[in-house]
Amino acid sequence: MVEEAAKLGWLKERLPAFVDAGEVLVFAAQKARVETVVAELRAAGFRCCKRMCRPGDVGAVLCLLESGAVAGCWLLALQAVGNPGS
Repeated sequence: MVEEAAKLGWLKERLPAFVDAGEVLVFAAQKARVETVVAELRAAGFRCCKRMCRPGDVGAVLCLLESGAVAGCWLLALQAVGNPGS
């Protein structure tokens, strides 16, 4: 858990500069981790969206970011096919 807290601290520290530079896309391996990170970032005042997707869906998210339809920070959990609970 210490490593996860350190990663989140690193992200919180650097996220303002990343967002100032443009949209930010963060990948997580597990759905539960995305939920935790989104809650932590929102509590810290960051605006972020989340989406659970399969690897083939990432292109659609990138198109949304490029179009300007969404702004801020997106957090994605990539799920392997046949692994809906991760």
